[in-house]
Amino acid sequence: MRKIVLLGLAGLGLAACAPSPSVTAEFRVEGQGTARLEYRYPGSKLPEVVTTQLPVIIDRSPEGGGPLTLSVRPASGIVTCRIVVDKQEVAKQTGGNVDCRAELPGAAPDS
Repeated sequence: MRKIVLLGLAGLGLAACAPSPSVTAEFRVEGQGTARLEYRYPGSKLPEVVTTQLPVIIDRSPEGGGPLTLSVRPASGIVTCRIVVDKQEVAKQTGGNVDCRAELPGAAPDS
């Protein structure tokens, strides 16, 4: 009986050490020219801000659950923002200044 208990504890240890499934979030912006992007995802301490040439795709790996946000301020013209999680589009907006927001399910990470 002791052997069974030890095997059971070893199995619990392996399960606790297993890596959590990774999630890929893509912040996509379609359009022309340049734009200021501000985006945030679970696990980031502060929003990331960049001015870049369009179109652009930014890949990130969120940690835990919570909001995914993307704000786009183009120099001119119309743009489309998209948030894609694990190859599935979860938010989309088209216009001049656009804001995309989605909620990533799961437990929020400890602060």
